Amino acid sequence: MRALNPKTHMALVKLDAMIKQKGILAATLFRDRTYNTSVGAQGNVASHDERVDMLDAREFAGILEHAGIDYPPADVREIVRGLDQDGNGELDVKELLDGIRAAVHAQASRELEEKLRGEAERRAGELQAAAEEAAEVAAKSAAAELEAASRASAATLEEARAEWEQREAALAGELE
Repeated sequence: MRALNPKTHMALVKLDAMIKQKGILAATLFRDRTYNTSVGAQGNVASHDERVDMLDAREFAGILEHAGIDYPPADVREIVRGLDQDGNGELDVKELLDGIRAAVHAQASRELEEKLRGEAERRAGELQAAAEEAAEVAAKSAAAELEAASRASAATLEEARAEWEQREAALAGELE
């Protein structure tokens, strides 16, 4: 099956929602006059022959309209052409179900991708915050170590200066 264009995708997802909401089978769309007004209509097939489970673009437009999807006839013909796998210009139950499955699968994949992208962005934000916090802790720790080393150096320098002054005084005392 070819990739579904956005109009076909949207129509099939809405049609699937209607089928689920009403608790009917896809075949019901073909066979029940509630959805397919051609069934049992004057001059149309009323018996269960090969035409009963087929929809042309006009019949499919009526089903879409029943589902609250109002497309111009040209768009409906394009949808039927896109779903028609055997090239006879009509939809059978399998072709319609294949299209609905493809649309629902694509919708679920898109929703899962969005959910995963959102989760990844959330986790990336958490990791960034944790990294910034770790860097801050490391910087504070390094500053504390540097301050301690500086104090130790200053103390060592004071000790060295005091020792120097003592030696200088001792040398001065010896020279006198």
